[in-house]
Amino acid sequence: MSTRPPIPQGNPPTYAFVTRVYRRSLRPIVIICAVTSAIWTLLWYVSNFQDINNDQDNSLPQFVPFDIALGALFMGAFAIELFGVFAATTQRLPLVRFYSFLTLLAALFIAAAQIIQIVLDFKYKSTLLNMCVEANTGSTIIVPHGWWGSTRRILTQPEAQSFCKSILNRNIFADFAWLIVSSILALLFASIVFAFYRQLLDPASMAYPRAPSDQVRMQTFGAYPPPAGAPRPYNEDYVPPYDPHKLPGYDAQGRATPEEKDEPKQAWGAEASQQQFAPPAGPPPSQQYAPPAGPPPQASGASNPTVHKWGIPGDLSKTRQAMEAARSPLTKKDRSLASTYDLDEGCVALAEYRNRSGLEDETAIALPGPMSGLHPTYQDIRVAYSDADVMYFPELEWKDSISGGGGAGIKITYNASAYLLFNFTGSHIWYYGDLTTDHGDCSFAIDDGAPAVVSTYYKYMLPVQVLWEQEVSPGPHVVKITNLEDKPVTVASFM
Repeated sequence: MSTRPPIPQGNPPTYAFVTRVYRRSLRPIVIICAVTSAIWTLLWYVSNFQDINNDQDNSLPQFVPFDIALGALFMGAFAIELFGVFAATTQRLPLVRFYSFLTLLAALFIAAAQIIQIVLDFKYKSTLLNMCVEANTGSTIIVPHGWWGSTRRILTQPEAQSFCKSILNRNIFADFAWLIVSSILALLFASIVFAFYRQLLDPASMAYPRAPSDQVRMQTFGAYPPPAGAPRPYNEDYVPPYDPHKLPGYDAQGRATPEEKDEPKQAWGAEASQQQFAPPAGPPPSQQYAPPAGPPPQASGASNPTVHKWGIPGDLSKTRQAMEAARSPLTKKDRSLASTYDLDEGCVALAEYRNRSGLEDETAIALPGPMSGLHPTYQDIRVAYSDADVMYFPELEWKDSISGGGGAGIKITYNASAYLLFNFTGSHIWYYGDLTTDHGDCSFAIDDGAPAVVSTYYKYMLPVQVLWEQEVSPGPHVVKITNLEDKPVTVASFM
């Protein structure tokens, strides 16, 4: 059973403002920020441990514990950022989830280090001031005078004390400023990491952002209520259309002509009251496609074949008789799929055979892989793996398949919770079986619908055996296939 967290539902959280500004993958941004933070914390870590030797040489042992504490905090933040670089590079969901919470801990480390700096400035203010005055009293300073050159003079003790107070106040202000800036940057970076984790949970939100107009196109809204009162009948009397060959019923002065009568209109209204509007052409929306005309052919070795053809109409010898067949209701695992593709004709035919007395002797060519434009109409179709725009998540858990799909560049995974996404336009989808019995179970989800669990192999030696199918409303759809076991799963058998 898969332990992958479900796709987040409801309104996006507060940190989701990042995805509204940047709608692509946040992976490169997370990696760049993690590397920058790691370098910055490493420099501070080295600087604080160097201060330990300086404080011991200057007889300031009271500063040594603070130097060690600051170095440990920056070292912890450095280790977290290194782990973040690895998690974002591999895109492993558990690692990214763990790192997203560690970024909050790193923000606390940075804030705590800045607070310790401020505490040191106030607690040992007199000590730091005396050290500065002692070091600068009697020292020579250069006083610039612009275009007239500069002069040298020796600092007196009052001048050194004023100079050191100014430096100490600037350092305190800089520590407060760094506390605010570093805290804001750390929290912003944590928001980016959490948004990246949410992207991995629901990649469709990044690849196919949903807008209110999408809901209208998919007709996910409710119907309008009917108007009040009884519905008006279709056979009411009405004025007939205007006849351009008929003279008007008035003269030049606007007076009605005596020969013009209302009988034609009345006769039209009487005739229309006895008739109703004809229903619109085609079947009602609630019904399926009507079967094509003609009796189904009886092929040797198989009964009731059904053919769906896409592409430019052409003469395919292998499926000439099957193209005349009527659709027959075939249940799951009660039929197999066979298809032919004529490169010269640019045409694809998909035949369904009921498995009763075996298949035809003539072997049809299997057509694996997703197909763009799956719908039973005579329109152009592209049959290529690139047309389906397959996206694999995480990328490192999908390997190139050498044997599957005829070497067409598809990928295969052996890790549970790995998944892929692709979009297609059509009204019917299939997944047919694989004869390799070590393939694992996977789940199919159409447009964020309820997933269906399917075993990706079939134990009987039948070519392209139908294991799962679903009819959808004609139009664009997003398909998500998720591996549920540590066994191979691929998209090669999806149509």
